[in-house]
Amino acid sequence: MEILKRVIVALDVDGMEEVKKFFGLLREIEIFKIGPRLFLNYGSEIIDFLRKEGKKVFLDLKFHDIPNTVYHSVKEATKLGVSMITIHTLGGKEMIKSAVKGAEEESGRLGIEKPKIMGVTVLTSMDEENSKEVGFAYSIEEMVKRLSLLAFENGADGVIASPREIKIIRDSIGENFLIATPGIRFEEGKDDQKRTLSPSEAFRLGANYIIIGRPILSQPEKVIEELLKIEIQ
Repeated sequence: MEILKRVIVALDVDGMEEVKKFFGLLREIEIFKIGPRLFLNYGSEIIDFLRKEGKKVFLDLKFHDIPNTVYHSVKEATKLGVSMITIHTLGGKEMIKSAVKGAEEESGRLGIEKPKIMGVTVLTSMDEENSKEVGFAYSIEEMVKRLSLLAFENGADGVIASPREIKIIRDSIGENFLIATPGIRFEEGKDDQKRTLSPSEAFRLGANYIIIGRPILSQPEKVIEELLKIEIQ
């Protein structure tokens, strides 16, 4: 069961009834990810529900704005008692520092544990062609490396990156930096995720956490069974 502490389930569903259904099927999971889809409909209600059930919440709103706006946004998110908050590393060092400062100040004021600030690097739905369309001057691997270093050097706790870039991040930064990786698939080519690997491969390469959405929501019991077979060294 230890492995399930390192699995984050993305609750990308439409309503509270579905949340409660999947929560019942996935009680062994400790961390649930709430993105814009649920948060815009239910706000703190969904977070309160999960926390009252003893679960940790990963608030995935990917803040990306001027430093002052992100500072105040992170302070407000910290008040909700979440365990992780995402920001976009493309916002630059001052924005990253502001996010960290907001989390530190608000958690200190409230006397609660500081939420982990996790920097999104390059979305797992993007490939080299997409990256050129938006003007990246470097390969995706190089961009992820640069953005991960930017996050690390400016106080973020970790990054969100595809499993295919885990080794690059570990080689550049070492072990004392969190990596949470989406793009976890048991079969390739099934949806819009382009840079994917299996759960066992992601853990072998050094992921601290894996984020699973559609695969586990479509077959909860089967995926849990498969995850429990994985041996982590």
